[in-house]
Amino acid sequence: MITFTVPGKPLGKGRPRFARAGGFMRTYTPKETADYENRIRLYFSQAAPKHVLWDGPVHVSIWCYFDIPKAWSKKKVADADGLHWHHITKPDCDNLIKICLDSLNGLAWHDDSQVYSVACIKGYTLTPQMTVQIKGV
Repeated sequence: MITFTVPGKPLGKGRPRFARAGGFMRTYTPKETADYENRIRLYFSQAAPKHVLWDGPVHVSIWCYFDIPKAWSKKKVADADGLHWHHITKPDCDNLIKICLDSLNGLAWHDDSQVYSVACIKGYTLTPQMTVQIKGV
């Protein structure tokens, strides 16, 4: 089992962008998405420097903690640290899962098709972050 945390506001997978180059359309990943994928890779590599790729099925749990809105009352803020209040705005869980799984291809596992089960939970905290736990079977 490997657990690691990526500090900062969690980011969902951005949609691919298209640009015209020499009469042809080319597809590219937005810079913000590519940068966040690299951050996930970095923190995974620091947590498991000698990791050997998993060959079998893998379960992934993802906890995404976002900034507490400034408009909240002090009482609500005191209750919010953790998962007491659910984060039900964007980014969607599926985009958070996608950026995490895609970034770990070839680093944690051969391909994210090996992930047989995923849990993603969004909440609020005073220190925004994404925590990922990976368990091989």
